[in-house]
Amino acid sequence: MFGGAGERELTARLVAEEGNFRAAGDWAHETGDHTTSLRLCAALHWHWYARGHFREGWKRLQAALAHADAVPPLHAGKAHVAAAMTARLIGAVDQVAPNAARAVALLRDQNDAWHLSYALVFLGVSTPDPAAAERLFVEATGLARAHAPGSVLLAFALFWHGVLALNQRDLDGAERLLSENHAIGRALGHPPAIAFPLSMLGHLKLQRGQLEAAGADLRGALRIHADNRDALGCFWSLEGLARLAHLSGQPERAAQILAGVREQRDQIGAAWSSQETQEFEALGASSPPQRALTLPELVAYALEPSPGLADAVEAPPVAPPKQASGTRHLTIRALGALRISQPAGPLIWASAKPRELLLFLLCHPDGRTREQVGLAFWPEASIEQVRNSFHVTLHRLRKTLGGAHWVTLSNDQYAVDSRVAVDFDASRFERDVTAGLARLRKDGDTTLLEEALTLYGGDFLEHEVVGDWHLELRDRLRHKYVGALVALGERHMKRERWADAAEAWRRLVARDELDERAYRGLMTCHAKLGERSQVQQLYQRVERVLRKELETKPAAETVQLYQRLMSP
Repeated sequence: MFGGAGERELTARLVAEEGNFRAAGDWAHETGDHTTSLRLCAALHWHWYARGHFREGWKRLQAALAHADAVPPLHAGKAHVAAAMTARLIGAVDQVAPNAARAVALLRDQNDAWHLSYALVFLGVSTPDPAAAERLFVEATGLARAHAPGSVLLAFALFWHGVLALNQRDLDGAERLLSENHAIGRALGHPPAIAFPLSMLGHLKLQRGQLEAAGADLRGALRIHADNRDALGCFWSLEGLARLAHLSGQPERAAQILAGVREQRDQIGAAWSSQETQEFEALGASSPPQRALTLPELVAYALEPSPGLADAVEAPPVAPPKQASGTRHLTIRALGALRISQPAGPLIWASAKPRELLLFLLCHPDGRTREQVGLAFWPEASIEQVRNSFHVTLHRLRKTLGGAHWVTLSNDQYAVDSRVAVDFDASRFERDVTAGLARLRKDGDTTLLEEALTLYGGDFLEHEVVGDWHLELRDRLRHKYVGALVALGERHMKRERWADAAEAWRRLVARDELDERAYRGLMTCHAKLGERSQVQQLYQRVERVLRKELETKPAAETVQLYQRLMSP
């Protein structure tokens, strides 16, 4: 549950048990079982966050921490870092630093690098001296890289380190940290770890004056947060969209969004800081809202197309070279969650078939005939039915894109106009992985391959209901992803870069739980890092997964490796 609601099934189970959790917490408090009370509070604080129960979480933590000196320091340390986080959520700024400092002091002696890293993040967040905060974030990310590479913890540490850089106007440094955070989130398929850095990248682009790009990031983040029911994430994205509206000459829209956010924050006890209050009141947050909006209504309002925003002119600090007026741009993210956008923002689709036709044509840039499209889309239809369905779908696609000139017809072949500047992650991934593997074989340089792997946020169109035409490409890209991770893991192991190798194998396990080769690589890396307990846990995991999914046992090679790694 760390980092927010990343797994819906787990969240649903926790929601179903909330009554029991409350009863257990009340019982522990009333009977003086302070250890259980603190452990429950620490274990549940991210759930309270995900549910928006900030005040309840804070109240329970305060009551439990009154007895922190009477419990083992490890449990007290975990509870103090939970309190530091919750204090920041509710705007109790004066309580963040004391709880974070106490957590760090307790956890440094507990041989728990994971929670120490977590505590250091909040000590950095609450430290007013930027140089001192920088040192704390460097230590926190260093621990996370060593003990939890590629994890939500590392993403979390990178996020707050990036926020520090952003607040210090180090935009390049912030972009680097937040982009790495975003890449980890996509690799894990963890909605909060994807959306929070995306939102901050939107705020960063606002500072650069890149209004259209900022809007795309902020709206993309808002959709993820709203789908994940992450209230705080919605607030941060909405606040960015309010800034965008103000910069785009729409002060009334900015004021409406901010007034709605303030009302929603008040309802769950997530107050603005004094600095945020001052800034947002200057943008109209203190004005009474034109109408009271629920959070879903506020999200829908902020995502509504707005002529002023759609036509907003970029205002970078330094004017870029003028772009040819006829240049058209299209961005497609189809590896994982599907997103299709133009510079003005995400495209709004009235139905799914025109969107699928666009994707089909992008996968066949040389063009396809009407008959080829019909065979892929309506294999059971008559010639007349295909003709009618195709032309209706094509008309809707052209209308959504902005005109007939987006899809051309030449020699009976339909294709996306070659003059459109297309950024299609699936094509880019395939091209860059091939180039990255070639460079790796030639001179051992992994840079290009590692950059290519950040594009893979999931299988091609994995959440979409589309025809079987996409399966061949999906399987080919997945095969390239697996092959690239194997090559990367083996190269890092050859160089004895065990933490980097472990990250590659871990991503492979996350993609395919039945891949024993990945488990063997990961177990070897943990053994080389002196983490025998991780070796044991991994072996038990692969045993369990194989028994459950295939009713079989690990291969002899896996068993022998485990025995060798665990032998004295």
